[in-house]
Amino acid sequence: MAPSVAHYRFTFDQIYLMDGLPLVCVALGIFGIAEVVDLLAGGSKIAERIDLGKGWMQGVRDVIENKWLLLRGSLIGVWTGILPGIGASAVPG
Repeated sequence: MAPSVAHYRFTFDQIYLMDGLPLVCVALGIFGIAEVVDLLAGGSKIAERIDLGKGWMQGVRDVIENKWLLLRGSLIGVWTGILPGIGASAVPG
């Protein structure tokens, strides 16, 4: 609401916007817009910038080569999921 009068501002006649925008949505939108601008400025396609298409056998080889990293990440994930009060809200993804 506007501080001086009892009118909602910038709601565009949408009831959903009367509470304001959630911080998570705004943050994701800002990062998404920055990525789109970066892709447009570079003038390249996404598939050219990211090395895709090596197949699932490369993924299996990566798991075998990085077994300690896999074990460490799994233990951290299990421990974070077990802790009461933190749960899935602390996991980034």
